[in-house]
Amino acid sequence: MNDRGATHAVPDQQGWCGDAHQSAGKRPGAGNRVNAIAPGPVLLPDDWSAEQAEQVARTTLLRRIGSPEDIAGAVIFLAQAGYITGVTLPVDGGHLLH
Repeated sequence: MNDRGATHAVPDQQGWCGDAHQSAGKRPGAGNRVNAIAPGPVLLPDDWSAEQAEQVARTTLLRRIGSPEDIAGAVIFLAQAGYITGVTLPVDGGHLLH
């Protein structure tokens, strides 16, 4: 749990941003794309109370926990966006901005 009460399934998101950017730069050429998703709070532990979930939801600008569908939508977007490469897309409900 971080200082905002949220847990993350991925390491530091800035590390992921650099990885996607560097990997894309190492593989230039048609059809080679590297992107990443930086998820925010999604799928909280089953044993968390409603109060704990609400506390985490308050750490996002959208005031809610993300869903697997939110992440899937971002993956589909990046898969279909053939002219995007080397980016990390935050899917965190504004968690990093809050």
